[in-house]
Amino acid sequence: MGPEIAYEAVLEHPLLGVLTWHAWEYPIGVLNYTTYDVGPHFLETDFTFYLQHEPDEIFAADSYWEEDGNLISQAQLSEMPPDKQKQVLKAWYLAMFEDPQNETPYAPKDTVSDSNYVYPWGGPYDARDELFDQFAGIVPDTLLEDLANDLEDQFGIHEWAPGPRHPDHIRASVETLFEQNSDPFGALPSIKARLEGGEQYNFAEMGALAEMRALRKSIDDLRSAIDGLGRAQEKVPGIGHNRPPSRLDVSLEIQQEVKEQLDAVERELDSHDPDPAVAVRAAEVVKQLWSHFTDILKSTAVKLKDKASDSLAHQVNNNAPIWIAVFWDNLWAFGTALIDWLSAIFPFF
Repeated sequence: MGPEIAYEAVLEHPLLGVLTWHAWEYPIGVLNYTTYDVGPHFLETDFTFYLQHEPDEIFAADSYWEEDGNLISQAQLSEMPPDKQKQVLKAWYLAMFEDPQNETPYAPKDTVSDSNYVYPWGGPYDARDELFDQFAGIVPDTLLEDLANDLEDQFGIHEWAPGPRHPDHIRASVETLFEQNSDPFGALPSIKARLEGGEQYNFAEMGALAEMRALRKSIDDLRSAIDGLGRAQEKVPGIGHNRPPSRLDVSLEIQQEVKEQLDAVERELDSHDPDPAVAVRAAEVVKQLWSHFTDILKSTAVKLKDKASDSLAHQVNNNAPIWIAVFWDNLWAFGTALIDWLSAIFPFF
């Protein structure tokens, strides 16, 4: 899957000493694992960050790519003979755009559209429009017309897709990667595969110890939320009360299932040789319950903007009292803490 890139940030504090953060990118574009070393100190709150790759320099506004890889300015381009200009522009265009058959997904058969494709990374693009937008006033219009016709005749393409190096494609890919990395459960299959493959893990890793503390806190918070559900439900009158059932109400079966997972994980954390598979199982249960929760939210008129932070607001739209939203928020925090701890027990995740 390509190379693994390691990043290091070092801060020499006059009182705290040397503080170090590490991050690993693997595969390219994916923030795979982070850790830190703060020496004898305790990190109360860590900062968050993500990867964002900038477009290659060849797409800078005042430079264009030549076939031999050299960068040339607009002034240099405008002074070139027509045949050389055409060569440079064609190389630039084919580096930026491609045949949608290469990667662009087909549109569903029942889609009402003039195009056979769905363009998730931008487009479709017209060669003539793109050439004039980029080079009008730099090279003659007649040359741009000729090149657009040559491209259409040579490749038979009238609707182009952005290539992997197109800024729109890069931007969309970064956004997709960020969304994937924002979902902790996305790492669950990889964690499970590494455990089942017999890969060695280390509970004594600095990052693992910190994540274990966070996991224990999430367990306590979720237990408190469940207790809050019980107390609130005891106060709610029976049939005929003025709050109709909410689709987000937490059944006794769900509460019991979550309690069982909390007990199982806590037993492992208290043991001398914890079994990470128990935490994997708990994460799978949380993922399943959270998926059910988000399905309900997405079916409402209110768009789900952020899975965790907006759930307190969405409870109003689902006729759910505040204590139910607190449960779901803490369930999400527990699932996130499980994945963070499982990720941290590997030296290089």
